[in-house]
Amino acid sequence: MRLPSIAKLLSLCLLIPQVTYAEMISGSQYNVASWKGAAYAYDDGQLAGTFSHCVITGGYKSGFDLYFSLTREGNMNLGLAHSEPKFAGQTEFPVSITVDRRPPIYAQAQVLNDGMILLEMPDMDAALYMMKKGRVMTMRSYLGDTSFNLGGTFKALDATYRCARNYFN
Repeated sequence: MRLPSIAKLLSLCLLIPQVTYAEMISGSQYNVASWKGAAYAYDDGQLAGTFSHCVITGGYKSGFDLYFSLTREGNMNLGLAHSEPKFAGQTEFPVSITVDRRPPIYAQAQVLNDGMILLEMPDMDAALYMMKKGRVMTMRSYLGDTSFNLGGTFKALDATYRCARNYFN
């Protein structure tokens, strides 16, 4: 796994549809093996200064960065970013996600920009369990099949859950 840039980690604050603007909470950064995470707070509107979400990201040799975000509302989002314009010309598209041999999860990928998409996982508890216990996640879309080694996600997602619990309170 390659390390994602801090700029990409910071850009994840744009991955949460309800969060147009968010800023990293000072001192909230954490690392779990090659995964990097942080907590964010709203920086605009009525909720300014309150916890928004925690996010952790890992980079892959394929050039993709995989993001997991746990929000104040109790949602788990999965983000995917690439430095190349992989999603140019799209606004949304269907995706299926398979972890190991479990049944697929079907979702609509929301294109945030030419190099970044977001998927909101329908059932946070089931999604967390599947990602933590899984070995390989395969995302199928119009781009073909893209696989991600989920090694280290158990500890990374546990740390992100603790982050969300701590900063929400």
